[in-house]
Amino acid sequence: MTGAIRAEPFAIPTSASSLAGWFAAPRASGAHPVILVAHSSAGIEEETYGWARHFAEQGFAAVAVIRRDYPVTGGRPPIKIRWDLRAIEDAHAILARLRHIPGVDAGRVGWFGFSEGASLGYRLAAHLPQLKAVAGWGGVGAFNFHMAHALTK
Repeated sequence: MTGAIRAEPFAIPTSASSLAGWFAAPRASGAHPVILVAHSSAGIEEETYGWARHFAEQGFAAVAVIRRDYPVTGGRPPIKIRWDLRAIEDAHAILARLRHIPGVDAGRVGWFGFSEGASLGYRLAAHLPQLKAVAGWGGVGAFNFHMAHALTK
């Protein structure tokens, strides 16, 4: 069913840099609800992009974004990079960008995350009314305490 979707690299400017990732959506006309796919603290993997394609095949637009400072040219980071407070700014940048993508319903946004990406989604949902649903694969206890504390203020 890959021909029924479009999938392409994606970049979102932020105040300090740019977020890279993958965008996938059905080729069918109309505005599709969107799912943001967040990877774990261990980093982006082909599986994360695979989930974006899977959601597109199910009728959703999907954005899998690589967090800041992660090496996008291949390889693993030298240390385990964690989502940090910049994730709040990044989430706002992603949500703002969605409003300008044809075929995306920026009013119907969900979050699907792995491990720490799931935990981040649970917390961001309390602060971003644009997130209408959050689902995670793991992530209940893998959340950075300092970020959790900052997000609850």
